[in-house]
Amino acid sequence: MTQPRTAPSIASRGGAANIPCEECGLYKLCFAPRLRLAATGGLKRLSLPAGATLPGMPGPTACAVRSGALEHQWVMPEGEVDVTGYRLPGEALSLAEGPGAASWVALQPSHLCMLPRGEVARLLAGERRTALALMRLLLQDSEGVLAGLQRARHGSALQRMASVLLDLRRRLRTGSHLVLPMSRRSLAAHMDMTLATASRALSTLETRGILRRRGRRVEIRDPDALAHVAERPAES
Repeated sequence: MTQPRTAPSIASRGGAANIPCEECGLYKLCFAPRLRLAATGGLKRLSLPAGATLPGMPGPTACAVRSGALEHQWVMPEGEVDVTGYRLPGEALSLAEGPGAASWVALQPSHLCMLPRGEVARLLAGERRTALALMRLLLQDSEGVLAGLQRARHGSALQRMASVLLDLRRRLRTGSHLVLPMSRRSLAAHMDMTLATASRALSTLETRGILRRRGRRVEIRDPDALAHVAERPAES
């Protein structure tokens, strides 16, 4: 039987529609001709309500967000929560138990595809090309969190806000009209600033005519100006 050129998407079970399989971070593994994980039951489907925590696994596991959004939280010793990153539809993440109090939390009802630990072990022990592809996927998750933190915590408050909004515009793939899956408080924690500082940065960008906002809806009216703010030397 030949491999179909177009992979079917998994039907949405409430909330936002799932992205097509072709846009998923696990697509190349799931539909590799020799593996066909999606067709052979090698994938596990997960549905998380808003606020639910994605449990750690006793070994490396790869997941991909099909709809919704997840927030990576790190609970500090004093009890404060540090938001170190987000995963949006189409993006993959690695999951494993480890030291510390880190977890992925659903910001809204979310659907995911997961490669169970047994499948990960089988792929890592299998064909070299497949093993390397999976290893790159697992490494890219950690690298993505670090790169996102560097963008979100470098420069002035205005620079940080501009950088994060541009990054979300690219990742959400909805043009200049964004519906932010995270709260303003979460966004402030991600940028390592207070809620008041984050609100002032948004207000400044709106006053300059660069964006317009209503609740979690943000219209980026001048992407070039927003990029200019993100790239400028530190400003208040």
